[in-house]
Amino acid sequence: MLAALFQAFSYIFSRLFTGRFNTSARTLLVVSHLTMGVFSLALLPVFMPAEMPPFTAYAIPLFLCAFAYFGGQACLFVALQRAHASRVSPLLGLKILILALISSAFFAETFSVLQWVAVAASVLAALMLRKSGEKLAWPVFLWVLGACFGYSISDLSIAFLVKEFMDAGLLRATITSVCMVYIICAMFSAALLRSIPLPSLKMFVAALPFSVMWFGAMLLLFACFAVAGVVFGNIVQSTRGILSVLLGAMLAHAGFRELESHAPADVLVRRILAAVLMTLAIVLFQTAR
Repeated sequence: MLAALFQAFSYIFSRLFTGRFNTSARTLLVVSHLTMGVFSLALLPVFMPAEMPPFTAYAIPLFLCAFAYFGGQACLFVALQRAHASRVSPLLGLKILILALISSAFFAETFSVLQWVAVAASVLAALMLRKSGEKLAWPVFLWVLGACFGYSISDLSIAFLVKEFMDAGLLRATITSVCMVYIICAMFSAALLRSIPLPSLKMFVAALPFSVMWFGAMLLLFACFAVAGVVFGNIVQSTRGILSVLLGAMLAHAGFRELESHAPADVLVRRILAAVLMTLAIVLFQTAR
């Protein structure tokens, strides 16, 4: 639940950053991941297990997690730059559609009728969200699908990665896994520096709230996946959609129109119902096995 809450706040901070500097999503991607790379370099020597497993044991899930996550995050930032967080965040529940398609196509997994009903319900919820208020543009919708695809691959890799370090205990395993992933992501970001205007110190300071919230969310999420599994972790994490809609309504009511536009009561109710439907669809999909 804390991971979901931290993520919901991070989406707000990402929109605040891109709106303040009127810059591309790539700038926030680079600046925030360089910052989180610094967090990781500071924490890794302290929490790394004294006896590390062979690199070959965790290399594949490590790099797969980092590559897939970074691509998904890039897609999400583009979507958040073009639409409010309360519209984008609940759509990430479409991960169950992506996971179902990946599992069917590559792992020959079969699903029950109830699970396909859940997938259909998640698609219905996504369409409801797209049409609640000003219609969400198809390009934004496609960017969110790209984020869902990247996150799905990353989530599947996380459990395997953390498991390799569990002999050192949950805390060390979690922090070590997160730090290694984000050091690799910082390397990706450093390689992208030439593709953006040189970030200023003000940009790094402005990106700090997002970086702190997102890094904290990942520490909590990795631990959740390690203890409860990816399945249950995604069920609870899906509540971020409801949290984002409620946070958006609070911000709009407080007058922060640059972060969230004011929505009529009927539109807000439709968004909340759609976010709840998305969450229930995920619960049904995961419990109908």
